[in-house]
Amino acid sequence: MSTSIYPVPNAVIPATTTVQGIVQLAGDLGGTASSPTVVSVADVTVGTLAVTNGGTGTTTSTGSGSVVLSASPTLTGTVSGASATWTGENKAADFKATGLTGATAASRYVGATASGAPTTGTFAVGDFIIDQTGKVYVCTVAGTPGTWVQVGATTTSVTMGGDVTGNSATSTVAKLQGTSVSTTAPTANQVLTYNSGTTSWTPTTPSAGGLTLISSQTVSGSSTVTITFSSIPQTYNNLKIIAVCKSAVSSYNDGLVGLINGSTANSYYGSVNLSSSSGTIGASLQYTNLFLNYGGVSANSSTMFSQILVDFPYYTNSSYGKTYMFTTGTNVANTTNPNTVVGTGGTTAVTAAITSLSIAPSSGSNWLAGSIFYLYGY
Repeated sequence: MSTSIYPVPNAVIPATTTVQGIVQLAGDLGGTASSPTVVSVADVTVGTLAVTNGGTGTTTSTGSGSVVLSASPTLTGTVSGASATWTGENKAADFKATGLTGATAASRYVGATASGAPTTGTFAVGDFIIDQTGKVYVCTVAGTPGTWVQVGATTTSVTMGGDVTGNSATSTVAKLQGTSVSTTAPTANQVLTYNSGTTSWTPTTPSAGGLTLISSQTVSGSSTVTITFSSIPQTYNNLKIIAVCKSAVSSYNDGLVGLINGSTANSYYGSVNLSSSSGTIGASLQYTNLFLNYGGVSANSSTMFSQILVDFPYYTNSSYGKTYMFTTGTNVANTTNPNTVVGTGGTTAVTAAITSLSIAPSSGSNWLAGSIFYLYGY
């Protein structure tokens, strides 16, 4: 005889992993039989935490312990609460701290760049980034992309004070020891001089007292006829030519002539000559060139050179004709006039500022090698 066991109607069957049945709403489960809820995870009660992982839901936690979020869920909204420890990689568009007492101004870590501050995007004051070279930048003016300042960078612009105006990138020394410096641009060889009339430091051409070499020329061959100093700067009061020279004329009476600004017009009135060798005074009229002396630059001896000094005072003035003063000392190796010192002075009709000077033997011959000429300003 066989015996069959039939289920008792309405009997309570406990649920197992293989059999459906009734469970008790306890532990991590709550709610009702028709609407159960998960009130905790591993006995840890959870609070409001938006979770998206292929679905939606809300989990709350008011207890302590750990909340384990698997499968890399995406968190949306605001995560708030007491301090917590996070493990794994946490991703967010930005991290915004509300701040502790005394540091509650808005601030966000908004990411990183390869190098330098962001050049695109819209940012707020207090946003900061760390670039991949290790530099930190903070947004100080909101905008797209806003104004960013590198933390710890050397300041590139500092407002100056005292005798210096402007900023460190475009500074100007406007004073010296509190006294203003003139804005007039200086020219070559000028110096700053205190002007009591304007109570300022002003560029000024130094007064006479020292010679400044402007140019020099040395004759190396035997084909040079004329020595010319051109493009003479207009920064001195006077000009001086100093020369040790000799012409190719074999007699001792070759003279010296010159031109101002290359002019060959009837602009040169004449000269008066005082010769120590003869004790006489002579006068000469030269209409097309500047007559400097009667003789003494000739080559009657291979070892005898003339020493010449010519001065042109106030050469930059353009209101009156230029004047000149000439002195030469010559050893002519001649028994009649063995030594000659000639002094000459003259005037011209050239009123323009002197920009060039030329000198040549009056015979039209060449200067011999070794002749040297200097032009000075003073």
